[in-house]
Amino acid sequence: MKGWYFERWRHSLAARGIRTSLKTKSLNLNGPIVAKTHGIPITIKDPPNSRQVYPVTPIDVKKTFDAIPKHELVGISEINFRHPGIPATKQDKAWAQYVRSDKRINVFTQKFDGEELLDVDRGLEAPEEAREYMLNYVLPHEAAHHTIQYVWGFNNDPMIKEEARADAKTFGYYPLDKKVEKAFMEKRKEDFGPKGSI
Repeated sequence: MKGWYFERWRHSLAARGIRTSLKTKSLNLNGPIVAKTHGIPITIKDPPNSRQVYPVTPIDVKKTFDAIPKHELVGISEINFRHPGIPATKQDKAWAQYVRSDKRINVFTQKFDGEELLDVDRGLEAPEEAREYMLNYVLPHEAAHHTIQYVWGFNNDPMIKEEARADAKTFGYYPLDKKVEKAFMEKRKEDFGPKGSI
């Protein structure tokens, strides 16, 4: 994780008033646990490079998950920082992913040109916008998948229903209410098409 590319990313955030309390010297990538939240290890499996960056730090992830009640996260095996194109994940357009089979959450790198994130599909280009999007929507959404599927036991539904329920929980609604579920399913169809996902 050392090197001027990572430092440039940190300085870019700092120039916009975002402090990253993560120090590169404190990372032990051979370790690979860099933080924990509710006893869940946070690991960096794939360090960022010159063209890929993480929109959040492990400390950001820790703070976000620390705010979620522990009983909703029971069973999560780990939270990994990964590149999205590796064969095990194949999530080129995703920001993060809940892997049901492993009860794991992957946080993915995003394309970066040195100034902006290259995600025109979502309209997020500035690093601070991406960071806020990750902290306020993506990470709670992935945690909601785990809560609904593993903790509550609703795990054999079509993808659009699972995504709608996770959205509903993320925005503070009771996701199993049929009217709420239907409204969020319609919104996902509107945003992402018939499958309700990227």
